[in-house]
Amino acid sequence: MINFISKVKDNLKELLALIKRPEMAILPAHLAFFLVLSIVPLFLIIILTAASYFGQGEVVVNFIENTFPADVQEVIMATITRSRFDINTTLFVLISIFVASGGLYSVIVTANALYDNYQNNPVIRRIKAIFLTIILLIAFYFILIVMAFGNSIMAIVVNYIDNQSFLDYLNMIFIIVRWPFAFLYLLIVINLIYTIAPDNNIKIKSTFWGALFTTICWIIVTVIYSFWVDNFASYDLIYGSLSTIIVMMMWIYLLAYFLVLGLAINATIYFKKITRGDKNVKQSN
Repeated sequence: MINFISKVKDNLKELLALIKRPEMAILPAHLAFFLVLSIVPLFLIIILTAASYFGQGEVVVNFIENTFPADVQEVIMATITRSRFDINTTLFVLISIFVASGGLYSVIVTANALYDNYQNNPVIRRIKAIFLTIILLIAFYFILIVMAFGNSIMAIVVNYIDNQSFLDYLNMIFIIVRWPFAFLYLLIVINLIYTIAPDNNIKIKSTFWGALFTTICWIIVTVIYSFWVDNFASYDLIYGSLSTIIVMMMWIYLLAYFLVLGLAINATIYFKKITRGDKNVKQSN
């Protein structure tokens, strides 16, 4: 029991030391900025594509009206009305992804600093950053649509289905996808990011604990954000129509923060194993 308490105290001290690291003060905000820079326009593209597919039908319009404040609704509806998915839109998406990769590029540089790898190949790191950006954006849209806005979307879908047995079946699938599948999916994606980001030869099993920590934190933060969206998003008492955007930016920042913290946790575990002489841990520079 005493040894267990001692280990817990040591782990808490290490966690506090990680939180005080310089990169924890800078990188999360940097990553969140690039994510916001790309997520907002790409989300508009997704809405635009859905509107084109459904012919700007009631499903898309109701989702926008039930999810976003009035000012944001006007911007999205104007985009849907005036735009179409064409070559310009495709170019815009590619540029957005490239710009967003600046955040993951910083994560890669930080990962190599944490793992004491100072080799620098900007071209390979940029290609890796773009690849990881696409993976992270897919994961983000998954938790945004399924976990954060899932209840709002299901509430709209219910209005268009009269078959109660089918609704029950659909709701069961939604619960499975939203929780067990979401947990497993995020764990795999985050673990993959932690494995690929450093230039060292990092084994995927050595990044498990940091990925598990980040996945749990992401789900907790998203559940809180989803609760706010479902219950308080329409009550803009302080910031008016900006409240939804401000809360979303706080949510994105916390996701970025825990992503960076999980990376630092993995680096700490990595060097602990090296110090103990773990033969399964190899550092390749």
